[in-house]
Amino acid sequence: MNHGLVTAAYIVAAIFFIFSLAGLSRQESAKNGNLYGIIGMAIALVATLYSDSAGLGYIILAMLIGAAFGIHKAHKVEMTQMPELIALLHSFVGLAAVLVGISSYAAPGDVAPEMHTIHLVEVFVGVFIGAVTFTGSLVAFGKLNGKISSKPLQLPGKHKLNLAVLVASLILLAVFLKSSNPHETVETLYRLVNGKPEAAMVISNGASSAAAIAALTLMTLIALPPPAAPESPDYVLLDRVQDAGNVGTVLRSAAAAGIRQIVLGEGCADAYSPKVLRAGMGAHFLLHIQERVCLTEWCARYPHAVYATALDSNRPALLYQLDLRAPCAWIFGNEGSGVSPELIALAGRSVKIPMQGATESLNIAQAATVCLFEQMRQRWQQQP
Repeated sequence: MNHGLVTAAYIVAAIFFIFSLAGLSRQESAKNGNLYGIIGMAIALVATLYSDSAGLGYIILAMLIGAAFGIHKAHKVEMTQMPELIALLHSFVGLAAVLVGISSYAAPGDVAPEMHTIHLVEVFVGVFIGAVTFTGSLVAFGKLNGKISSKPLQLPGKHKLNLAVLVASLILLAVFLKSSNPHETVETLYRLVNGKPEAAMVISNGASSAAAIAALTLMTLIALPPPAAPESPDYVLLDRVQDAGNVGTVLRSAAAAGIRQIVLGEGCADAYSPKVLRAGMGAHFLLHIQERVCLTEWCARYPHAVYATALDSNRPALLYQLDLRAPCAWIFGNEGSGVSPELIALAGRSVKIPMQGATESLNIAQAATVCLFEQMRQRWQQQP
């Protein structure tokens, strides 16, 4: 059972305990109040049993100790003292709901990003109702045993006060959701470094990224080292390639063609996102990948030939007419607009893949594969 269901179960149990306390306050409804308490406790026990299978032994041990204590007290208590005993025991349930909500917030586990807000609402409502149950049960216990005056507390404008408390609770819920929004936290961190891509966020302690941001368990900003000076011999550069599947396929093709140096410009999909990793099929282990690099500066420092694939540049060279045996770098561009004009101008040659029939262009991943394997073919033929 996930944390959301456990929290929801404790909320339902707390509601039954509130009904139980209300029923036990009058003799004619005491039977129903006792029944509500039994149902609430049964729900809480089932939720506890399924909440953590790893600690099931400790949970069963705690249940046995609690059951022994409850049976002992039930045999000794006078019938007239039964309501106050139940009120006292119900306070522990409310406290448990509060602690479960806090622990679920601090260590949410694998909460899907789209369920993050729902999880936070469950935590807030669970803690809220648990706190009401805890404090209300203690007050009921004090009234029943005479330590607190049983006279009803009449406050002026109590209905308006109740409404004000409800509105304040809703405002606090909104503030809680806003302060725990991982996307806003990321945006805030990004603004702290003036939107510069050389700043990275590191999240630790084994929790998922969304959960760790939400819980603010550990966050820091570190400056990534600047890209190393280009090294020979061969590189693949990606210019604003946004589709994760395309990025992963290009990485896989590059590794298969013997190219180890990959440079991703700004606007590319994250090279280590799940979809890129799946499409790469292990290519990441064979490659040296640089991300968020200014490609214009990089090309200006590269000492060898640079080729950019293009369809509509002035007089592009045909791929199969090029001599690709010398070290070089390839630039493959955005799925829709291709390589930017600035990079085409910096490249030594623009390259076009000859095609027959009505086909006008290839997918970027297909085009990269054709170019890189033509380069590999020429170099293999050069070998003695």
